[in-house]
Amino acid sequence: MVKKTFIIAEVGLAHEGSLGIAKSFVDKISEAKADAVKFQIHDHKSESSIYEKFRKKFSFQDKNRAEYWKRTQFSEKEWHHLIKYTKSKKLKFIISPFSIESFEKLKKFNVDAWKIASGEFTNLPLIKHIQNNSKRPIILSTGLTYEKEIEMILARLKKIKKKITLLQCTSIYPTPIEKVGHNLLDHLRKKFKIPVGISDHSGNKSSILAGIAYGADMIETHLTFDRKFFGPDTSSSITFDELNEITKFNREFYEIKKGKVRKDKLTSQQKTMRKFFCKSIMVKNDLKKNQKISIKDLKFVKPMLGISALDAEKIFKKKLTKNLKKGTFIKWSDLK
Repeated sequence: MVKKTFIIAEVGLAHEGSLGIAKSFVDKISEAKADAVKFQIHDHKSESSIYEKFRKKFSFQDKNRAEYWKRTQFSEKEWHHLIKYTKSKKLKFIISPFSIESFEKLKKFNVDAWKIASGEFTNLPLIKHIQNNSKRPIILSTGLTYEKEIEMILARLKKIKKKITLLQCTSIYPTPIEKVGHNLLDHLRKKFKIPVGISDHSGNKSSILAGIAYGADMIETHLTFDRKFFGPDTSSSITFDELNEITKFNREFYEIKKGKVRKDKLTSQQKTMRKFFCKSIMVKNDLKKNQKISIKDLKFVKPMLGISALDAEKIFKKKLTKNLKKGTFIKWSDLK
């Protein structure tokens, strides 16, 4: 069955705690015709300790990760508003919870899918809690995971296998395109027999286009308004202009895959064009009845009104049944 790649535009925390900026992301993602928008929900009390350091020190405002998460968080009321706003723009709403407590804040709202980030893949208590308390699909990102751990987690989620998508991911920011892991898509699909895709951190349009061409069921990519935009994920993100190009390619590539062109038959349009472009056999000079045909007497010209040039060798040494004037197309009835 031919399917179109499902494109998720990841905002993460690029909204910087501003509901207005978050809605602006949703607006632009909707205009670009992606399929879904994804955010992250963090609870510093539940997911971190004083020993956790910044992966990348980028903020003068925040002394530590906990302060960053507090500054960028939304209230439940704001989340509810953002979810409804996203739905009004015809987008699916996907979220990455980083703790059971974060999941609990949003489970009562109309979330379309739960995304398990690479760092949470081994957080079995979180994944099992989501499985037991939500009927929504689960998307698993594998950026920091051994294959044996993938096997173990999927075995524990066997009851909801039809609702799981597995994403190849390489947790390097940004990821060099040769390390994104497009080559693993076929392997993961065949081994686990579930939909597979890519969570892309390359910030490179070519990587995402390649993912579509490789047959990814789903691709997630970070978005930024500008590559100079503030934030830790900007270097791993694509712009909205690039997203527009990607979604356009995705739609057109889907039409290409659906196409069933045959070479054993020609369409009526092709048959018409064949008459315009293919060549027939015409006589160069006046020829007499009973004269034998040789190649020096012929030329091969458009349109196709007589015997095809493909059959030229079949008429050599045949005799004419009548006189033919220069510039006449030869017909089979003219030969014996």
